[in-house]
Amino acid sequence: MLLSLWVISIGCGRLVNTNTSELNLIYINHMEDMYEYNGRISKLNHKKAQNIHLLGLNKLHVSMESSVEIMDNEGNLLFYYEPGKTIASSAINNKKNEVYYVNENGALFLYNYETNHLTNVDIQLYPIPKQMFFDELNHSIYYHDNENIYELNLKSLRLSKLIKDNIPIQSIVYHKNKKVIYFSTSVSGKIYQIDIGNRRPKLIHQPMSAKGTALSLDTDKNILYFSRSNGRDIQIQSMDLINDSIHHNLTLFNVNNIRYFVVKDA
Repeated sequence: MLLSLWVISIGCGRLVNTNTSELNLIYINHMEDMYEYNGRISKLNHKKAQNIHLLGLNKLHVSMESSVEIMDNEGNLLFYYEPGKTIASSAINNKKNEVYYVNENGALFLYNYETNHLTNVDIQLYPIPKQMFFDELNHSIYYHDNENIYELNLKSLRLSKLIKDNIPIQSIVYHKNKKVIYFSTSVSGKIYQIDIGNRRPKLIHQPMSAKGTALSLDTDKNILYFSRSNGRDIQIQSMDLINDSIHHNLTLFNVNNIRYFVVKDA
């Protein structure tokens, strides 16, 4: 059965954008409210959203406060799992039939959608993950806790840091094809990349953002989208990961913070 998201239109004129870009996106603010931009801004749903990822093929993965969901671009639910516990973060496999999630106490679980089987992975993650990505080939989960990035090997349950020194992290995205994590800071918005193999962070861009930077990755087109704030408005810009060129895509006027976002179609 397909369910539709409850869309709440925001009629305030200041939120109607005059951009000519056809870029559509969904973003989560610091109040954990989720919005859609497609020429104007609408609030999606009444539930609190923890984070959101683009799965490809026009599918979105959202970690809500009490559920894990996969939806299409129209907002129809294709996958829904509610464990009866508060969810801090989650990650989904390539087949989209298994989900790893962490509850509010840091306990990690694996749920199989086809068999309806729940497995306690028997590890407590603390500090609690804010964003998670699952790499099936490496049998690893990569996540951040706003201060560092970690790799959890699911075979050995060995947990290791990818960064030597702590840094204020706002957002991470994982390029599975390149085995590279891109991450941004919550202070100036600096953007780094870190190769899973050598674990050496490299600064790739300094947006000079007043309220940190959120990231969204299109792995097919090798485009890294990022937010840039002047304290009042949010610009969505992009970096071509092939030639490092920077492009301005649109401005969200009178939107002063974005925690996470995904570009639905470009």
